[in-house]
Amino acid sequence: MDLVRTARRAACAMVTAVLLLSAAPAWADTPPTVVTSDVILAGHDLVGMSATDVRAAVLSVAVPEMAPLQVRAADGTFTVDARAAVLVDVDGMVAQAMSEGPGISYELLPRYVVSGKAVAASVATISKKVAIAPVDSKRVVAHRRLTLTKSVPGRALDSQAAIAAVAAAVRAECLAAGATQPTVQVATVKVAPKVTESNIGRTIVVVLGERKLYLYKEAPLLRTFRCAIGQPKYPTPLGTFKIIAKKSMPSWTNPGSAWGKSMPAYIAPGPNNPLGLRALYLNSPGIRIHGTNNIGSIGTPASHGCMRLANSDIVKLYPLVPVGTPVYIVK
Repeated sequence: MDLVRTARRAACAMVTAVLLLSAAPAWADTPPTVVTSDVILAGHDLVGMSATDVRAAVLSVAVPEMAPLQVRAADGTFTVDARAAVLVDVDGMVAQAMSEGPGISYELLPRYVVSGKAVAASVATISKKVAIAPVDSKRVVAHRRLTLTKSVPGRALDSQAAIAAVAAAVRAECLAAGATQPTVQVATVKVAPKVTESNIGRTIVVVLGERKLYLYKEAPLLRTFRCAIGQPKYPTPLGTFKIIAKKSMPSWTNPGSAWGKSMPAYIAPGPNNPLGLRALYLNSPGIRIHGTNNIGSIGTPASHGCMRLANSDIVKLYPLVPVGTPVYIVK
């Protein structure tokens, strides 16, 4: 057993220090076509063999037995097949056999390299088991008010560091003739959620029963505005929407509805325009948050589905809400 272990140790001493699958030949300017030195491989003389024959002989060399490698990450321990990560350095051995000149006698010992592809595949498997996806903060409207769910960081394996650590452990095990190696400890990193309570942005909540529009900056309430809502015949729709466009000094085009028969086909921008001085367009046909100079309608069900604010208020609200701002309309 000692002789076998000594032979394996001598062979594994040829492991390269980098994750390469091949080695460049060290031939002279005119490489020989056959082995000219007295080279012995596993008891067979290679002298006179072509590179193709030498390659066939080298391919019969087996990877030594290797103990499974234990890798610890986060709160788990995982097993890596170290033997599967070791390859015979076929190109390097063929190059060595072909490069020596006449009159030299030696035994061609097996050479091995660590497979970067195999190590990376093992680490990828561990990474999937260790990973925890981050949880984004979300908006929740309950009891007519906005709250935010808590964001939670995730976890990921430090894959580059893990590949380097596992590869180093495999090389060390090969140099130790396949003996069991200490558990490899690899680090994890936190993965920040994309949406948090501090960057979720602005939110509009319209409470129809209160005739009020609430503007939130993240979770804190930023501003409150009284508004008019849709008449019973033309109710303001309930649901979740978003602002898809904004218009300063909008014009108004008659939609051709029954309620607009007595109105002009077009009204130019201005304070008397039905859309007032500013308009925020929702992704619901014909529904807007807009201004009005009809102050008496504020706080009543007076519109044809839109939410009206006093012109002075819509001018204040307009710059505070970007396109894309969600709008929750609740009872």
